[in-house]
Amino acid sequence: SLSEGRGHYVVYAMGFCAVVFTFSTPPMNELVHSESGILVPSSRKEARHLGSIFYDDRAELAQSLESIFKMSQQAKIDYGVNARNWFQTNDERFRRDLPHIISKLML
Repeated sequence: SLSEGRGHYVVYAMGFCAVVFTFSTPPMNELVHSESGILVPSSRKEARHLGSIFYDDRAELAQSLESIFKMSQQAKIDYGVNARNWFQTNDERFRRDLPHIISKLML
């Protein structure tokens, strides 16, 4: 897509222990970290509406894909487990904090 507001598809993949491959741009790099996924640098950025649009660096993209193809099975498992752990921690925090935040808004 040209823009992503939250990264739902990334979080969904992390919940299923997937090896997440995404760009190192907001909001993706706020969700995925070097131990829980593969972050690909962007080559440039332009303003778009109230946000930004990022463009990929084809060489970096190819290199990142190649590293995933060459990755050991254990490394893939480690990325997946780290992604799932992040997902679970994030979910627990959301479930714990949301009712408190909403109650403050209701005052």
